[in-house]
Amino acid sequence: MADWVGKDTCILEIKQIVSGSALLYSVNQDVHTPFGYSYKSLCMQVLRNLFHKSWGEDAERILGEFNDFLENNAISISMELVDPMFGQNALITAVTENIKFYSTPDLLKFCRKWRLPTINVWQFSTRESASSFFAAYETISEEENASSIFQTLDMMADVSAKGYNDQGKVQNSQTKCFTAKIVSFESLKEMEAVLKKYPHPPSNKVSIEKESEEDDIGLPTTREVVHLPDKSFDEEKKTQFTDEQAGLHETKKLGIPHLIRIMKS
Repeated sequence: MADWVGKDTCILEIKQIVSGSALLYSVNQDVHTPFGYSYKSLCMQVLRNLFHKSWGEDAERILGEFNDFLENNAISISMELVDPMFGQNALITAVTENIKFYSTPDLLKFCRKWRLPTINVWQFSTRESASSFFAAYETISEEENASSIFQTLDMMADVSAKGYNDQGKVQNSQTKCFTAKIVSFESLKEMEAVLKKYPHPPSNKVSIEKESEEDDIGLPTTREVVHLPDKSFDEEKKTQFTDEQAGLHETKKLGIPHLIRIMKS
């Protein structure tokens, strides 16, 4: 792959792989998880937590604007909860608009604009830098600490793009794998333009790297929302229970697109 890189034609793009529970969210569509049943309230609760951490007192207003933006532009997002069984560290891993998937620069632009966490990305634009990555990969893959891995890649890459928060600190030893692909040289220019226009935003009120969300922002955690008291619940009862846990049952009559806009802290 390194031989294809350079001469202003192609670059090597490295992304971290996250493993967790996937959520697919669209304002006007049901949300589904790998467990097979709808979890609209879970996805909305995850978004509430993310926006309260990054936007503080403006969270509810910005969250309403975010959902309007998704609805008006037919956008769907894919989130990965990287802790076991609906953990707290959600990452945006993909965005689609109508039937088009966002490119990596567009994904980063989307996440930085809305202060949402996403995966880390590294780009190598020369044969020498790409070769250095593959030469160092065996050593990198044996490293136990994600922060050390990410720091090494930051030094080697021509462009290093982080999500809203430092996933090296958040995941600690959970990052083990990466994906590598060849993309056009234009992607490098687009990435540099995004990083210049949307510099890494500071945390507003609450540190994203803290584990205890209920202590930070006073909202139910995702585990609390999905912890079923009765394992025999059918899908209707599961959905009803998660709605109640997330505080959505009293607003159900208003319809899904309006739920997030009126939820109170």
